[in-house]
Amino acid sequence: MKKDRPRRPWLGRSRRGDLQNNEFDLTIRPVMVRALIMAHEPRQARIAGQLNVSWTLRARINCLFIRSGSLSSRRLYDSIYNTNIADIESGNIKVDDYLIGNKPDSRMGISLIIPIHSISKSYANLVSSLKKIEPAQYYYPTHDLHITIFDYIQGTEKYIRNPELEKTLIRISRESLKSVHRFSITFEGIVFSNTAGVIQGYDDNILIKSREKIRILLKKNGIKNDERYESESAHITFVRFMNQFLRAEELCRFINENREMEIGIQKVEEIELVEHDWYNHESNKRIIDKIEI
Repeated sequence: MKKDRPRRPWLGRSRRGDLQNNEFDLTIRPVMVRALIMAHEPRQARIAGQLNVSWTLRARINCLFIRSGSLSSRRLYDSIYNTNIADIESGNIKVDDYLIGNKPDSRMGISLIIPIHSISKSYANLVSSLKKIEPAQYYYPTHDLHITIFDYIQGTEKYIRNPELEKTLIRISRESLKSVHRFSITFEGIVFSNTAGVIQGYDDNILIKSREKIRILLKKNGIKNDERYESESAHITFVRFMNQFLRAEELCRFINENREMEIGIQKVEEIELVEHDWYNHESNKRIIDKIEI
């Protein structure tokens, strides 16, 4: 049986329950709820409350089933870890020349994204802990965090604004999301490649299905697919490297200890089609369309 890990107070979990707020009482623990959670995630049994609990807890229970179904995401994150952990430990990383000012950065593109706004407290605590180990890296500001559903136009210096293309991309985006209803994404764990650090997200493969529809619609409309790779996950990129590591071994220990850290849940109700730069800087972002689901 999987052992409970010690509670880490900085992860944002309140003693009375919810990841971000106190919406239910721990003093009532009906057997049905407790058993439901225990069957899928023993440590969640500690936060089980009454049957009529907050949306956030219900989403968390649902996401326990979602995560078990998101095997492709789990395999992807594990593959990233296994492929890159030795490079992280040895400091064999790729520093971003644009971030350190070696190259002028005028790259712009168009993407369909989910802005992230529900994990501010736990994210701030995560970054604070990482900065004590590696202070000289680029950590995304909270308001720039996002999940990329699809890159219609990769960030490029050759980008030219095209209103007619934007109209077509609005139509494609809305068509691809027609059958998608409000859903939740669980953020649990971190993993690093040799170019960036990401927060692991689990969404029951909803985004994979939407991406497949977008590819079909792009082909139907005679528009080139500009993807660098076919994304299979709901991850958030939150660190990019500006300098070589100062404490690579300590960073590896932190990564290993927090592969399954509980970060939060995002209830997805709105998706944005945006023109933005490579890092999704709020100052360089133009919202082309907002799509409520």
